[in-house]
Amino acid sequence: MNIGILNRDMQQKIAQAGVIERLNHGSPKPRQNRNADEERMNWQMRALQTDTNRAKTFAEISFLSNESHCSKTSMEKLKPIMLKEMKVPMIHTGRYLICQCLCKPLPIMGVGTSVNGDKYFTSGVSMLIQDINVDSPSDIIFVDSADEEYLDKIGAKKWYIEKSKDAEVWRQKANECFKNGNFEKALFFYDRAIRCNPELSILYLNKSLTCLRTGAFYFAYEASKIGLEKGGDREKALYRMGQAAYGMREWQKAAELFLSVLKEFPSNTNASGELKRATSRLSEQKHGKYDSKAMLLESQKEKAEFDIADYMGPIEIAEIPGKGRGIIASKDISKGTLIGVSKAFSSGYSQDCDSKLFSMIKNSMASAHMQNKLKTMQNLQNNPKRSKEIYDLYSGDETAAKKEEIPFGVIEASLIQKICALNQYGSGGDDDEADVNCHLFILSSYFNHSCLGLFLFVL
Repeated sequence: MNIGILNRDMQQKIAQAGVIERLNHGSPKPRQNRNADEERMNWQMRALQTDTNRAKTFAEISFLSNESHCSKTSMEKLKPIMLKEMKVPMIHTGRYLICQCLCKPLPIMGVGTSVNGDKYFTSGVSMLIQDINVDSPSDIIFVDSADEEYLDKIGAKKWYIEKSKDAEVWRQKANECFKNGNFEKALFFYDRAIRCNPELSILYLNKSLTCLRTGAFYFAYEASKIGLEKGGDREKALYRMGQAAYGMREWQKAAELFLSVLKEFPSNTNASGELKRATSRLSEQKHGKYDSKAMLLESQKEKAEFDIADYMGPIEIAEIPGKGRGIIASKDISKGTLIGVSKAFSSGYSQDCDSKLFSMIKNSMASAHMQNKLKTMQNLQNNPKRSKEIYDLYSGDETAAKKEEIPFGVIEASLIQKICALNQYGSGGDDDEADVNCHLFILSSYFNHSCLGLFLFVL
């Protein structure tokens, strides 16, 4: 692109921003009405051009507030706002905006959340945006157009679309999606079926299995628990609760659940194997005894997946005066002692970077770092019980006030970006085209560290 043209465009954008800033300080003025059908047609043409010419990059400039924000206020305490009442750049705290997606979204460089447009932003889907500043995935609530009760609650009943009230219809649709590997859509239909018949236990057990497939272990556990309470198949419910507890790295709870399955259903060979795995993780966690040969073989794979527990030897995490939280020895440590083992909480690989969304990123290291941040947010969305472990990795500036408590389930993207930037490990070549990987560990982050691999042994 010609530098002179780019500078001229920049100056025009700055001038426009100044006009907008002056307008923001005045009384709201109505915009000229635009033809909705024409706007929809123009957007669809632009989407088609983007699909057929992915290699071309469109650069535009936006002026945004420097303040990063995510909503920590419960939905019940937020008040609605209309688009005509809003000003830019401004964060409308304490308010929520209701939107409806009319057309397929376009990929834009600079998106800082892990929301996937192809999965959620589809025609007819309603969205509720909290505090009107989408810096974090938890700022958006996607609302089913068939959910009359919730649409009425938020003042959007006009967007309600009447659908079948037969839970079995939606269960069959969900089952079909599950068989085809479309787990996100399956969850959508299982939730719709549950709203139609909240007492049908099989719906919760099916939802639990789907959550297990997506790595949403916390929600898998909760769904199985409800299914069990509503009289669902005990063998399936207990077994899936055990799988979910294992996924959440709660080894003791997982072992107890698999043992319960075997006591009531001794012919369940899968539970026997899972119990063995859980007891192995407990042994690793308590005694630091690992199958080093198996770990070595796994490490030689392109994308290794280690099935191991973390271990803390004669050390503890403590406040160190003037240095924040860190690792200290709890007793004298002899040479050759295993101090700790840590498995990566999240991993990012440069080759996984979606070129359709991020065609401007050419550096492999930057791609891996971005993927790791997105994966961290996704893992926290799926397993919110681990949020404190992650947020505790950032203590903030020494002069900052006491950290504000982050409510359960809230993803503070700006904080996660800082945590990843300060603590992530990486490996790979300096070549922009080389495959690079990047990982976030929890225990290991409390050590002064250099770049290492997928799991960390400290001797």
